[in-house]
Amino acid sequence: WFIDTSDSCKLAKQTGMGLTVEIPIGITNDDIEVVVTSGGEPVSADTKIPVSSNLVFTATEGMSSYTWTLDGEEVNKASPAAHIYSPDTSSWIKGSYVVYLEAKDSEGKYYSYTAQITVSE
Repeated sequence: WFIDTSDSCKLAKQTGMGLTVEIPIGITNDDIEVVVTSGGEPVSADTKIPVSSNLVFTATEGMSSYTWTLDGEEVNKASPAAHIYSPDTSSWIKGSYVVYLEAKDSEGKYYSYTAQITVSE
């Protein structure tokens, strides 16, 4: 057990470093569908997985371009092969990280996706 003072003072059980992935729920017409997996298994909202897990974001195929960013830094841009993004989380430290995807279809319409990853002890 330890005292977590990151947001407010609360007692939390320490279970080793892990990732909590917050997956957006409720796709709208302007969003692109992204499936998140770890070790080949689906990751759902608020799933906790080990930091060294192989996290994979797979967006709907068929867009003319995909631009992935991690905390505002472009990490994977290509057309059309970059519908998959797999961040290396092994060296991440405690904190929150934002994965953002902007995709464009052949007619020039943009779609977006955002997920927040929290590394906790």
